[in-house]
Amino acid sequence: MFKGAHLVKKPLASGKTKWYLYAYRGGGRDALVWQGIQRDKPTSFPAHVGVLIEEARARQKTHTVKTIFLAVIQEYRASQYKNLAPSTQKLWSPWIDVIARKWGRALLRTIDEPEMIGRVSKFHESMRDTPRKADTMLQVMSALCEFGITQRRLRFNPAASIKPMWRSSRADLIWTYADLCQFAQHVGRNMMCGQLYGALTGWRASDVVAAQWTDVTSLHVFRATGKSRGDRHSIIKRTPLLNHLLSRVAEMTGDTTGAIVKSSKGRGFSANSFKTNMGIARKKAGLSHLRFHDLRGTFATRLMIDEKTDSEIAEMLGWSEKQVRVIRVKYVDIQNVVRLREAAAANVNGTETVNQSVNQLLDTPKQIDYLFDLTKKKRV
Repeated sequence: MFKGAHLVKKPLASGKTKWYLYAYRGGGRDALVWQGIQRDKPTSFPAHVGVLIEEARARQKTHTVKTIFLAVIQEYRASQYKNLAPSTQKLWSPWIDVIARKWGRALLRTIDEPEMIGRVSKFHESMRDTPRKADTMLQVMSALCEFGITQRRLRFNPAASIKPMWRSSRADLIWTYADLCQFAQHVGRNMMCGQLYGALTGWRASDVVAAQWTDVTSLHVFRATGKSRGDRHSIIKRTPLLNHLLSRVAEMTGDTTGAIVKSSKGRGFSANSFKTNMGIARKKAGLSHLRFHDLRGTFATRLMIDEKTDSEIAEMLGWSEKQVRVIRVKYVDIQNVVRLREAAAANVNGTETVNQSVNQLLDTPKQIDYLFDLTKKKRV
């Protein structure tokens, strides 16, 4: 076997095995120097194969940087990558590096070969034990290839036709008032402030901890959403519930400057520490099936109960209108909407004040007070 060469095995429908020898990994047709059909793994090759390998490697060295996939990857990092939200950059960066190591030296015409679909699919399939990671790799590869197409460096996207492994619908997962009561017993008041602020605004955890008192007006609370890099704003009307929460937060902290959600030391939380502490509390409360982001779907469910339009929902949550229908399917369950509308109608006079009904969302100021009473005495 030649050092640095790459041997590929392909089972045939006839039951036989075909072998391909490439001068270097990821080279495609330009690097193919031998192929043959035999049962066992080949250990020796014709003498001329060594010469072909040297010629293929010499050709590779003569290619300019602009003719290999690494050029597209580097250009993507220098442009489109910078427009991604910080959380997406953090998630994608390791996978860009993985793809660069695996296919960065491949010629652009190799990426354009139909066979590239099979190579990407095989790599995707090799991570079946971790489907979400596999799909992140696929998403990043697709983004890189789409960028190459827009730059007229590539002709097609080999990752586009590969189906993701992970299938997730969280439409039936919402935070009921009973869930919040269970959760409250495992957190301090400061963390509960963040949980309730997320429940009444539908904001992501990163936006909740970044929210400032200067974002609060007499009629609304607003925020340039972090995920959109400030291009979209979420504008939430100050409802009686939200007004009561803001009053309680101001009362407990004695401060209406800086971050709305503060730690016991009077400083704002970082997004990472907030998410970590929330995750620990959910686990202790037996609510591991829920996550903070499900408050977003819960809020959207509330808006549907109130018969808000797609346009109104988009404005409140900082989505584009095109996203609303897709996100409705993923995060909003119509059966929940019907059931909760019936529960709200049964409680039209607000008689169920602190009752932990499984059919009820957070609905009254008294329930907010009760949740704070349930929290641990320690402020965290």
